[in-house]
Order: sequence, then structure tokens, then C-alpha cells
Amino acid sequence: MKSIILIGDDSLELCKIKQLELDGCINCSKIFENSLGIELKSGRLYLDYSNDIALDYEQEELNNIKIKEPKFISIEYSTIDALKILLKALVNCTNLLVDDDRGSIIDIRTYLQRI
Repeated sequence: MKSIILIGDDSLELCKIKQLELDGCINCSKIFENSLGIELKSGRLYLDYSNDIALDYEQEELNNIKIKEPKFISIEYSTIDALKILLKALVNCTNLLVDDDRGSIIDIRTYLQRI
């Protein structure tokens, strides 16, 4: 499994993601209080919400995130196609950034163009 981190404002919530109409969705269920599992025809995604993720960032990185009180969701994905389906469903949300786990924190639209 590969992973990214989704960074957003107060509107970034697992319950809202669970309600999304995802193409090829077989199952979407809460695993733990702050975790969500999504099974699509194209692969699986595991989402974990935790503000403790912020502790993994240097202060300079946090200062470059231009979102007041950012929320963090770690996304593990089995296939890039499954990740694309989720991110395309989220692309119209405001203030969403992606930490690509390769040193870049970029806008979700820019990330989608790169993958």
C-alpha cells in the first residue's frame, strides 16, 4: 500500500467522505472512531483522521500550509485508480492540499494532474 496525506480545513471530515458517491464503490464503512475503509472495484482505500499527523511536520512545513487550523487525513491506497476516484470526488472541496510523501505539499488539482 502507498500513502498520501490529505490536508484541509474544518470541512474535511470522514463522515462527509463516507457520504460521497464514488464510482465503483462496493463498500464504505467505519473501521474505528477515526478510520474509514473504502472498497472500490478498482482497489481499496484506508483513511485515518488524526491531528497527531501534524507532529510529523517541521514547523517550516506547517507555516507553508495556508489553511487555518488544518485537519489531516492519512490515505493508504492499493491502486492509483482507486486514489484518483476518491480525489476526483473531493476536488471541488475548498482548501484541500495533498502531501505526496515525496516532499511536496500541493493543491489537490495539481496533484491529480501529476498522477
